[in-house]
Amino acid sequence: MVCIIHGFPNSVAALRFEWAWQNPEKSRAIKNLVLRKARKETPFTYRLRIACHLMNCRPWNNFALTFRWLLPLEEKPFPEEIPPPMHVRKMYGLVEKLNSEVPSEKARFIEKGVCHLCGKEICKLNHLVRCQSRSCAIHFHAKCLAANGLGNIRQLLYPVQGNCPRCSQNYLWGDVIRDQRMIILYNDAQDNVLLKGLVPKMCQ
Repeated sequence: MVCIIHGFPNSVAALRFEWAWQNPEKSRAIKNLVLRKARKETPFTYRLRIACHLMNCRPWNNFALTFRWLLPLEEKPFPEEIPPPMHVRKMYGLVEKLNSEVPSEKARFIEKGVCHLCGKEICKLNHLVRCQSRSCAIHFHAKCLAANGLGNIRQLLYPVQGNCPRCSQNYLWGDVIRDQRMIILYNDAQDNVLLKGLVPKMCQ
């Protein structure tokens, strides 16, 4: 395997992408493009071009995806006419496993506190999101940060990306939600009742 695309919000979204990539002539997302392999195009670069088209189609262009070259020496340039969206990260090497250890010391937790945008208390962990900058990590209601990121756009429920209202750090909404899920999973796995409902600090 030379490369992978990851960062889908769930397995269904990933499987739909894979199916569309394997069946571009049937996929509603790109079948109208009638993508065919060019005479001088290799099978790999043809499939890479299909993947780039899909990453630029809804719903996948709203996801915080990562295009990863597992074998960096095999890297090929993206098609000039249809590169991946600007917010898609390009990375190299194997995927590193994240530390899944549940913190057990109170010093590694903080209170939910109040939303930096509306000033109201954040009552539930599944309402909480935070800035992805470790030096900021300020808390918000998910709906408040989404509304702030969307600005005057009302057709969407959440932004693809935005900037923290406090520190201006750019974020991808997919990363914000992945962090929220991690917080909830840690809370569900927490054995110490005194730490239930608290927010684990970001690793420095």
